Amino acid sequence: MIERKADGPLYRSLARELSEQIISGELPAGTRLPTIRQLAGDKQVSVGTAKHAYQYLAETGLIVMIQGSGSYVAANDTEDNKSRKEQALEAIDQMLAQLSQLDFSLRDIQIFLELRMRQMEERFRNVRVAVVGESPELRSVILNGLSTIPNADYVRFLLADIRDQPFRLEADFDLIVCEEKNTAELEQLTKNKVPVMQLALTLCPATIKEFSGIPKAARVGILSLSHTFLDKILADFSHYVSLETEAEVYLFGGDATDFSDFLLRQDLILVPPHCTDFISRKEEQELRAALKGQVRMLRYDLRVDRGSWLYISDAVAAAYKAAKQKLNRR
Repeated sequence: MIERKADGPLYRSLARELSEQIISGELPAGTRLPTIRQLAGDKQVSVGTAKHAYQYLAETGLIVMIQGSGSYVAANDTEDNKSRKEQALEAIDQMLAQLSQLDFSLRDIQIFLELRMRQMEERFRNVRVAVVGESPELRSVILNGLSTIPNADYVRFLLADIRDQPFRLEADFDLIVCEEKNTAELEQLTKNKVPVMQLALTLCPATIKEFSGIPKAARVGILSLSHTFLDKILADFSHYVSLETEAEVYLFGGDATDFSDFLLRQDLILVPPHCTDFISRKEEQELRAALKGQVRMLRYDLRVDRGSWLYISDAVAAAYKAAKQKLNRR
């Protein structure tokens, strides 16, 4: 797993790791890099984070992204990586000598360099998006659905926390994303200081198909992390499924013995998306053990509606373009 640095977003840490491998020669010029999905899997990050890292490296000239072919370490026509480093150090020495001749102190030079570095970092700054959901499951669904939108960094919040501390959304966010039913409340809480983008979530067709195949006599258990998301699951489940006996529900975080007994009573269990990201190791072990037996698992798979994705993607693209134009006018 990639280690997040304290001084920047996760994609920047991943880009830094790859750039060090390129500059050191560990990844020679012309090396074909893993696909975005392969990189995300190898480093245990989202597809969006991996894509942002590649885009950042492409903008700095270290890699080349060729549509339909892949991503490659950029070729250096005349010099190897070691000589490139030497050239860089020589350029820095010349710059320091010129600034010293102008009677600037080392402290002055350091301030100038830090200023220019901040300006360069701003050039690659992504759009900051706050994802607000009523439950951990909803936040995860929204974030997963939007992760393929380029040039965006996401921070997750629970709606209950924002109700208590609305000022948390004023921390340099460009957009806020939430379900449609929460839009008006968030606009009021933030006093319209940050644009609020609403989205719709739809049940995956594969899940609907699985629902239709559940036998009426099946013993079904429904798992959830929160009461809020459980209500959402139950509403959709009861719409598509008719059972002879009522489905049994269990909220993660309870007694381990109760959870084990709950699993033993089921023929099929319905789980929220990405639930293993939130549950304890003991619960995950119990769940995996049950699946090796007679219990079948069905995932309650929610997706961000395609229209909502396009709507938010357009807003991110517009915000990113506006930031670039503002920077170029400086």
